[in-house]
Amino acid sequence: MKSLWCKGWVFGSMVLGLMGGNSAVVQGQVIFSEQYSYPSLRTCEQVRNYRAQTKFRTRELATLEYRYCVQENSYYSSRRRSVDPVLISVPPASASEDCVDATILARLAIAHSPYSNSASEVSGFQQVLCNLPELYRNENNTVLEWQNGRNAKFGNSWYYPNGRKAKFGNNWYYPNGKKATFGRTWYYPNGENARFGSSWYFPDGDRTNLTSLLSWSCGVLSYYDCQNRLAELQTADGFWYDLMVVELSSRAYEEIYRYRSYDDYLYDDRDNNPDVDVDIDIIIN
Repeated sequence: MKSLWCKGWVFGSMVLGLMGGNSAVVQGQVIFSEQYSYPSLRTCEQVRNYRAQTKFRTRELATLEYRYCVQENSYYSSRRRSVDPVLISVPPASASEDCVDATILARLAIAHSPYSNSASEVSGFQQVLCNLPELYRNENNTVLEWQNGRNAKFGNSWYYPNGRKAKFGNNWYYPNGKKATFGRTWYYPNGENARFGSSWYFPDGDRTNLTSLLSWSCGVLSYYDCQNRLAELQTADGFWYDLMVVELSSRAYEEIYRYRSYDDYLYDDRDNNPDVDVDIDIIIN
């Protein structure tokens, strides 16, 4: 419990440094607000028993379960995925239009599924296109292609390796075909609103504020992973700022949603209580 509180305080200070606020406010009102909704739940067993008995399906419970049952599980930590998702930085102002578009493409792919082969391929494509633009210009001046021969860019439109559109007009899309942007509105890969007007939302659709959203995301992701993105946010604005926030919170949601499919050993039946062994995807869907 103490380690969770300490981690929360550190992330709260980071986020409030970004937002220009007081860390005490975050510590008391934002960080790990899920604990305040369920103050009696302090262990992995308590969380699982509670949700099995009540059948509640909330992001708060899913987040608590991830923190208590995964982040504090030494066995899980020792066997966790050794490959981290690629971190693609914002290109410099001197970058080509293709480099800028490929960067957006890569970050949307990472937001959708950070550990997927598609995200890795798109990220590699972006790095080559941005660092060796003359290579593509010399090989082909009209069409950019993926390794499977499908178009990456045709005219002014961009596509993912699976053939789905990534950019059409001024709107961007995720690899699953769902909209990422429509005008100035942002969406998560699951179709929920991310930002509408001045309002921000959690990936499960609950309305929140930017500080709470970033704090929750950083509480799930690693310290250095989150720090990298927060550092970028300090100098970003407009489209890039919104994209970074959506990417960060999407990855946190993905981490909670997917951890059982990667780590089935976390859900053993040593307690002989099959009702407690409930899929995490059922909780947050």
